[in-house]
Amino acid sequence: MTTATAPYICEIRIPTYKRPDMLERAIGQLAAQTVLKNGARLHGVIFDDSPAQEGRAIVRKHEDRHPGLTLSYRPNRENLGISRNLGQCFRTAAYEPSDHVFCLEDDNSVFPGFIAANIRLLEETGTAIAIRNQYIETTDNEIDHTRTTMPDAWATDSAGVGVLQPTDLLTCLFTNLGISNGALFWRSDAASELMIGEDCADPVLIEYLRPFAIREPVAFANTPLGAWRDNEKESFRILANRMQDRLTNYRGLKAISALRRAALAAIADNDRAALYERAAECRWGTIDRAYAHALIPARPRVTGMAALARHWAKGLACHALPAAQIGERSAGIVRAQLAWLANGLKAGQS
Repeated sequence: MTTATAPYICEIRIPTYKRPDMLERAIGQLAAQTVLKNGARLHGVIFDDSPAQEGRAIVRKHEDRHPGLTLSYRPNRENLGISRNLGQCFRTAAYEPSDHVFCLEDDNSVFPGFIAANIRLLEETGTAIAIRNQYIETTDNEIDHTRTTMPDAWATDSAGVGVLQPTDLLTCLFTNLGISNGALFWRSDAASELMIGEDCADPVLIEYLRPFAIREPVAFANTPLGAWRDNEKESFRILANRMQDRLTNYRGLKAISALRRAALAAIADNDRAALYERAAECRWGTIDRAYAHALIPARPRVTGMAALARHWAKGLACHALPAAQIGERSAGIVRAQLAWLANGLKAGQS
């Protein structure tokens, strides 16, 4: 592994809100990272959105207990809400000089080798951004090693690793919830700005928008080294899990439909310059409201993840994606993701 060129080899942003027990668990997972045994230094930045600042006592408890791990406590001056607090954790540049960055939502998990493996992945692929699969943690605090948050369609070698072009990433808008927050790991000098505008009010829509923000090749690793917590009451993805509020109403579904249409157009054109130009024409924070008025037929209300998945699969089939129009690679990725989705639905019904 390359020696760190900045004071810290990695900066980890932890957004938290009234969950001191989860915050303490997250800090413990940072302290267990194998890179610390090799003399590397880590910087954990805790963004506390609770006016009561429950996280302060946890940070004080741990700030001098773990050699190589520095903790910074940054309570928000006002309650920002889920989207804005999470959003500030995705600024590409580090807040303090660090070579690498990632966001660890306080209820998610990373295994001891997470940082070391992702740094190695970036070095071996010559990329600045990595996406890594995640297991799913149940409400019983058990990690289900049979379920993952992403399909393996992006992997191109026997080790489950691939290098994706920006247009490849757009295929995830059809069978995934965009790009998972916990899946991203990046160099602090990456060319893409990963932070979607802080005024985007929908935390789930942020994950749909992020594929449009990535402007460079990205490494993908299918082997999970962490877990996303599937907990309706605690997770930052409560809106995704319960399919409530804006993502199940008329505006939300029209917004996502418009994003999918834009992705199809970009894949078909294979014109990244045009895609970036279109993205620059509108503010990220208003994209959901603007797309809500697009001339797209209203989708029926759906409830539950399985129903939504079937709904999307049916909608994707209606688009008809011949390889001659979008390229054999993109078509193959979409087909593989649909197969993964279908298998998941069958498993859920059994």
